[in-house]
Amino acid sequence: MTLANPIHKKKTVLIVTERFYPEAFRINDLAIAWIKKGYEVKVLTQVPSYPFGRVFKNYKNLIFQTELWNKIKIYRMITITGYKKSLFKKILHYVHYVIFGSILAFLIGKNIDSVFIYHLGPLTDAIPAIIIKKIFHKRITIWTLDIWPDAIFAFGIKRTAFREKVLNRFVKYIYKNCDNILVSSQNFTDKLKLFTGKNPIHYIPQWADEVKSESSSKLQNLLFSNEKRFHFTFAGNIGKVQNLDNIIKAFALSKFDKNIQLNFIGDGWNLENIKKLVKENNYKNIVFWGRKPSSDMNIYYELSDVLVISLISDPILELTVPQKFQAYLFAGKPIYAIINGDVKRMVEEYELGLTADPDNLEDIKKGFEKFVTLDKDRLRNIGDNCKNLYLNKFQKTKNVNLITYFLFPKKNIN
Repeated sequence: MTLANPIHKKKTVLIVTERFYPEAFRINDLAIAWIKKGYEVKVLTQVPSYPFGRVFKNYKNLIFQTELWNKIKIYRMITITGYKKSLFKKILHYVHYVIFGSILAFLIGKNIDSVFIYHLGPLTDAIPAIIIKKIFHKRITIWTLDIWPDAIFAFGIKRTAFREKVLNRFVKYIYKNCDNILVSSQNFTDKLKLFTGKNPIHYIPQWADEVKSESSSKLQNLLFSNEKRFHFTFAGNIGKVQNLDNIIKAFALSKFDKNIQLNFIGDGWNLENIKKLVKENNYKNIVFWGRKPSSDMNIYYELSDVLVISLISDPILELTVPQKFQAYLFAGKPIYAIINGDVKRMVEEYELGLTADPDNLEDIKKGFEKFVTLDKDRLRNIGDNCKNLYLNKFQKTKNVNLITYFLFPKKNIN
């Protein structure tokens, strides 16, 4: 009698995340990479609504629904809209994911081999994963891109001794139940040690899109301006924390205002406010290009002389590394970092461009003027520094493999 060969069962990863496709976050890349590696991937998330707090076109805000994207089974729950402008809705947003996500976790958790938490916003989103661990005894890996409980107090909830004590216990509970703790910024490590105890923390940064797509003839013929100008470009979400009011005011003070141009590519809830600021003050050479597909961004980066990254001064924000930083590095263009914290440190340490105090208009203005005086060879060398740093520290394949190892440490990394 001949025994049949055993059927090889694919390992299954469940991603627990607040945001997923069609919302643009690195977790989409990671999910697709795991599919290509031969894993089965499922996602527990909510109806897409970022960044405007409105449900995306072609989606209905149903209590539960499923979707298939690139062979990935997506389990979606209802989302709470309008939470950015309402503290009550913000709290409800934290709670609803726990309730509906836990129901889904109980229903689908049995056939999961490993759970991956993409901690982008509320840490309460980790509760469904903890339920799977407790009931079905599955491994949990968390990749955290935000710091709790500090983030709670930074975004509108008043800090009290009682609330801090309760939240600290909650955060310790979450990390205690995670088998692997990964962080996207080295600055997170010291903060998290207060909650993780002896559990090791591993630094794995985010990466860029790494897309060099074939561009349409329209994009190939695109110019930022008909006149010869030095172009600064800010790309990404346009919110209040991006500090764009100060950027615009300082730019308008520059003595080179006729020879330079400030370009904004992206959108967000603060876009109309900064457009109004430009119009009311009759600021010149500031152009808003709207939101563009990520596959076309390399064209806009190529047209730029310098790429601008900025955030308001805030102790919590200074711990983070905005996702656009890696995109700027990959583009190989000099960076103007009007920001404090780890990004400022890297720009100065690796000679990636210039930095300025986010609160000092005169300092920001001098930075704009300084870039214009640099010769082409110097700018090219700075751009090369950016590209080299990306390839050495932020390259996608390397970091995807590292994350995969923590999910299945006994499996060879491909």
